[in-house]
Amino acid sequence: MTDIDSDEYWSKEFTITSADLDRIHEQIQRDNKIVDVTSLVKQLVKRRLEFGHEISPTVLKLWTGKDSVRIWDPFVKWSVGDGIIVPHMMEDGSHECFVGEVVSVDKRKPHDIEIRLDGQNELAIYRYGNPEATDVHQFAINLAEKKYEKAEGVEGIVARFGNRIVSALLYALKSDERFVGLEGKWYLVHKLPGFEVEILKSMHPDLLKKPSFSLDDIMLMVKTEDGADKALLKMSIQTALLQLPERFENISALGRPQWKALPPKPEQAKVIYYVYDPSTYEILCSPEQHLPLEKAQRLMELNLYVFTTTFMDGV
Repeated sequence: MTDIDSDEYWSKEFTITSADLDRIHEQIQRDNKIVDVTSLVKQLVKRRLEFGHEISPTVLKLWTGKDSVRIWDPFVKWSVGDGIIVPHMMEDGSHECFVGEVVSVDKRKPHDIEIRLDGQNELAIYRYGNPEATDVHQFAINLAEKKYEKAEGVEGIVARFGNRIVSALLYALKSDERFVGLEGKWYLVHKLPGFEVEILKSMHPDLLKKPSFSLDDIMLMVKTEDGADKALLKMSIQTALLQLPERFENISALGRPQWKALPPKPEQAKVIYYVYDPSTYEILCSPEQHLPLEKAQRLMELNLYVFTTTFMDGV
């Protein structure tokens, strides 16, 4: 087997196994706490360094190997939603690697980008596209090339090979139905607080009037108990939204997804108002009556379809 301490292992042979995911499952089950990607990645790396190769089956057989996150480089373009790994200065002056997501990009040059980092309350600001960023870039190189002692080896490996390790872990978690992820945090589906899909169905007419909405928009429409864990509730809402693909569509693949409410397809639609054609004065539809496809298309042309129909289940 390839030496765990070699570049060859981390750049080409490292994989996520079924045992890795089982341990993550057991950890969340035991601690009953949300975990972030940065913590999980460092735990994986530390375990490999301490115990060597993992012999259980890989869960990445269908993974293309394409990176979903990149290591910070101030000389490449960054966009909102990009996954990123950055060296971040802590309060004691030391640096640690964090996984994060770009949440905003200043259009002016040089470009300031705001990054949400796992476990950090405040957004971090980095700059790309100008020579002043060279110092940061050089630090990243030094961090990667420095000969770490065993206790510090985790940071060095994440700094150099984090793009592969994090991308592999995210693919594995997303492919496992036991886990639910949102905004860089992960939890277990079966431990989420309940959120009835009927609540979302009742909100559908109001959400249909919006070009898009976020989970935070839903949170404002929901009564929550004092002390309720908002992160878990948002995960529950997301899980419920995914159960209603005919009503709601995720229109963004970002860590902070945007959703869009969908009108019913004509074959699923129930008419709730009388409507006549303003050009011919023909009655296009009546409540509770079947809606022919050609009438539905005319309602769409008049931009009236979403206001005059609902789903057949009555909500």
